[in-house]
Amino acid sequence: MCFFYSVTVAPLASVASLARPDALAALAAARFDYVIIDEAHHAPAAQYQRVLGALDAGFVLGLTATPERLDLASVAGLFHDHIAYTATLARIPPAAKGQACLCPACACAANP
Repeated sequence: MCFFYSVTVAPLASVASLARPDALAALAAARFDYVIIDEAHHAPAAQYQRVLGALDAGFVLGLTATPERLDLASVAGLFHDHIAYTATLARIPPAAKGQACLCPACACAANP
């Protein structure tokens, strides 16, 4: 099921570009209702921590397909241990393994 909302999308940026001092200052001066961080398993890294520390956001959503880190740093802890969904290979029905998609896809356009 898809839900449609009217949203304004801020420009996308890499963590490397946001971690520059000038970008961090601009980020700290802005207010966001909702921030989505892809590849959130990198969030324990110092560069990500600088960016996350500068954010003034109502809600931060971290997405990752690999939440376990070799250094055992907690990814979920950085997002207040709120885990919306976890998919493991053990939970995938045998008939779905080897298919192109493991879950139904839904795409929605955003207003820039």
